[in-house]
Amino acid sequence: MGLVIDRTAQVLRLVLEHEPSALKHLCKWLGLKKPALCMMLQSMAKAGLLARLPDGAYYLGPLLFQLTGQVGDESALWHRVARRLGHQLACASDVAVTVALLENGQYVRLLLQADRPVSFQEDLSHPWPIFYHSATGRLLLAQGSSTFQAEVLRQYGLPPHSIWPEISTEADFKRELSRLKASGFAEVLTGNGQILYLGSALALHPSAPPAALGLGLPAKHFSGIQKEQLLATLGKVSRNAKVYGLKKEQENFFQ
Repeated sequence: MGLVIDRTAQVLRLVLEHEPSALKHLCKWLGLKKPALCMMLQSMAKAGLLARLPDGAYYLGPLLFQLTGQVGDESALWHRVARRLGHQLACASDVAVTVALLENGQYVRLLLQADRPVSFQEDLSHPWPIFYHSATGRLLLAQGSSTFQAEVLRQYGLPPHSIWPEISTEADFKRELSRLKASGFAEVLTGNGQILYLGSALALHPSAPPAALGLGLPAKHFSGIQKEQLLATLGKVSRNAKVYGLKKEQENFFQ
């Protein structure tokens, strides 16, 4: 019994440190064979000590939060998983990274170096809401409910052509959001053509809020090998195969 408890505690510590954790990595770190560890992880997930992402990676489960008095509040869990993926993207890409979630109709930015997120409905440094002028904002808007989308449109009107050229009518607005939701990818070039923002929808879990990862870099650097590497990295970390597939496109990416 003592050995089982020790092993369980070891698994929980590793998952917390490397969340989300793939089975193959846990096998390597623990020195266990895959069948035995798989059965153990499944039992822990059934008990609520662990939970799984759609790709099979494990993260800390809801029972742990209930035991610490965080009953019904999973936001800290999703923040932790999303921030972890943001760190992975930052380390692999070496450019500015944004991690954002849509919570209760608000754009929530997770700071990689801080525990507290930054919440706001619109970026006060810009005359238009962040749901229009940022790549991650557009993706979160696209993933939001139709009621939420209609409220954003009612409150702010259509985005100006200068920041979202594809939209001129309400029909365009709905069509663009459908396209973004289907592809899970957005790119926004600043009006002066200097900075490019790339965003990819982040699949956390069916019960998690909409989330997105973003990259910001000088537009002149987004070509050739740099383009392939960034899109491959963004697609891999966000688990978005469609983004990964864009890396070989030859046409002008901004048109």
